[in-house]
Amino acid sequence: MDKRCPRKLPHFPATWCPQAVIRLRAIRNAGRPLTEEEEDLMPGCKWHCSSQCANYCFFAYVEKVMLDKPLTDMEIAALLSITIEDVRKLDKSGSAKIRENEELRDYLE
Repeated sequence: MDKRCPRKLPHFPATWCPQAVIRLRAIRNAGRPLTEEEEDLMPGCKWHCSSQCANYCFFAYVEKVMLDKPLTDMEIAALLSITIEDVRKLDKSGSAKIRENEELRDYLE
């Protein structure tokens, strides 16, 4: 299991992660798109995802469900409960940061 898990689970959750469910409900009940800062203040696990197959655990999703297939922008948006436009903005922002970083720039070539 990943050391970033707030519950410090030694293994992936065998049932729905209650902390992830709390976060997903809080986001849904907000009734509007939240800013990154507002979502950070929400209760529950920030490593949630909207996949029941992975018990709403992002780490389990990456390890067990995602495997080697790349995700579409639509799938990423659904998993993270954000818009497709937000996914694209984050992708551009992340790519720019990688290009600006001397240590990572070598991996792009």
